[in-house]
Amino acid sequence: DVLWSLTNGLFIIGGMIGAFTCKKSFDSIGYKKTILLHYIFTLIGSILSFIPPYVNSLIAAPIIFKLSRLFYGLQGGLFKFFF
Repeated sequence: DVLWSLTNGLFIIGGMIGAFTCKKSFDSIGYKKTILLHYIFTLIGSILSFIPPYVNSLIAAPIIFKLSRLFYGLQGGLFKFFF
């Protein structure tokens, strides 16, 4: 239960970080580049969530999955201001 809570909490933490930094990234790098950054976080999260079934390590697979949840949270927080 604790590991599942931590895994889902990483999405919330990533979303919070993404939402707090979204306005600053719009101002500093522009709207189009922020959208590209959003897509990069989506791509990284997708790749990281695809990898764990193929990793033979019991330690590395959960860490990779947790990183994918963090990247999905970052892109979710950045997505907040697009619409």
